[in-house]
Amino acid sequence: ADAAGNVGVTLTNKDINHDTQNQVVIDTVAPEYNGMGIFNWTNDNDGTDRTYATKNEHIRLYVSFPEMLATNPKVDIYGMDGKVTTLDLSYSEAAKFYFVEFDTTDEFALPEGKINFKVYGYADEAGNVGADLTQDMTTSNEYPQVIYDSINPVLEGLTDGMYTNQPISLKISDTNWYYIHVNQVGVKEFDEYREWTGLYDDGVYEFQAFDKAGNASEVITVTKDSIAPE
Repeated sequence: ADAAGNVGVTLTNKDINHDTQNQVVIDTVAPEYNGMGIFNWTNDNDGTDRTYATKNEHIRLYVSFPEMLATNPKVDIYGMDGKVTTLDLSYSEAAKFYFVEFDTTDEFALPEGKINFKVYGYADEAGNVGADLTQDMTTSNEYPQVIYDSINPVLEGLTDGMYTNQPISLKISDTNWYYIHVNQVGVKEFDEYREWTGLYDDGVYEFQAFDKAGNASEVITVTKDSIAPE
């Protein structure tokens, strides 16, 4: 009312006429993720196992939210001896998720085994900060983890040299072993057995073991000679 007692009309939200200062949204709920995964981008492109990585390969970590964030997430990647590398996640408009990519170089000092990380520091427009997310909270069945393995497998039970009629026995030291490659007239790959015993015709053979991360053993050259001297 004014000084003369004239009472103005009742005003509600519908009567607001300012272009920008036109509402206040009450939001006390912290943002929650609805998807997270990590995978070896290098192996994903060449069709090999994307859940394993060796040195100098490309890793992608992604997190999705049902809402746009005002503050993008950060990630701490844990290395050996307490080393932590912090990276910023970016938003992909095409994929509708936040992501970061990095290479498995010596700079990260990654320990052998599962790559561990923490995603944190993200917030919505109201300033609500989301909970920390860790490797154990990935949701993707397709991209659940990356196991770092930089150690070359070793072929046991076989050494360079001449062999006669005795069987050839092979065993791979690496628990992440993938297959044994044998150069003969063609190529033989044994991917079903950890231990294998075989007997070949006379000739020169090269044996090499590979693990799932792509690491290779030394090549062992065997000459099979079953003909007695005369």
